[in-house]
Amino acid sequence: MSKVKRMTAIAGITSSILLAVAPAAHADDPSWRSHWDDAHIAQESHSWLDSNYTEINYTHCDSNSDVSTHVLLWRKLDYQPDPTFGSKRFTQCFSGSNGDWTSTGTYSGLDAGAYYFSVQYIDDHFYSDSTLDVTTVYVDTTKAD
Repeated sequence: MSKVKRMTAIAGITSSILLAVAPAAHADDPSWRSHWDDAHIAQESHSWLDSNYTEINYTHCDSNSDVSTHVLLWRKLDYQPDPTFGSKRFTQCFSGSNGDWTSTGTYSGLDAGAYYFSVQYIDDHFYSDSTLDVTTVYVDTTKAD
């Protein structure tokens, strides 16, 4: 088995295990709050229903190099590949510059449906042994903030 296939298999197994023990959230919850300990690349969040706008917030992040993380938004579809809506690079939650430790990624113009996000990069690496801790992971679907 090639190194890439082995890494992909390990990431998939790890994601499955982490999802099995992750705190529960209902798919119809428009907003939810949680945390991540030792998250890995390709780890997936809970899913939620949305009809236009999603805001993903990370507060107080920690990783091996404390550089950045990227999140990738997906739409959950049945019987076909889930489309992605692009990634957002989070750095503010690592640095806390100006006293603000929150990184925010926003997506708008979304079709109604179930969505989730995954960790795409940790410390700017796609393949890495790095893990990610986030004190607060918060998804908000109300644009009124």
